[in-house]
Amino acid sequence: MYKQFQDQFRLPWNGSVLDYRMMPYVGNGHVATVVFSDFIYMNGLYNGENGTSHRARIPSTLNWQFLIHPSSSSFTLNVSSGTNFYY
Repeated sequence: MYKQFQDQFRLPWNGSVLDYRMMPYVGNGHVATVVFSDFIYMNGLYNGENGTSHRARIPSTLNWQFLIHPSSSSFTLNVSSGTNFYY
C-alpha cells in the first residue's frame, strides 16, 4: 500500500529528446529553477525597460550533470519529496 502511494508522486520519463518546455519549475515561491536549466529565477528581480520587462535569469551553480553513457536512460521526478533522478 505504501509503495503504491509513493508511486503516484513519481513522474517517469524515458525518451531521447529533452524538451525544457516540458520540465517542471522547482522552487519555494521566491527562488525557482527549471530542472536541468542553467538559470535560476528570483521573485521581484526583473530586466528590461518600460513595458518590456521580463524575469531576470541568474546563472545557476546547482546544475551539475555528469556524462554517463548507459545503453538507456530515464528521468523520474518525485513531486512528494522534490527530487529529480536521471539514471
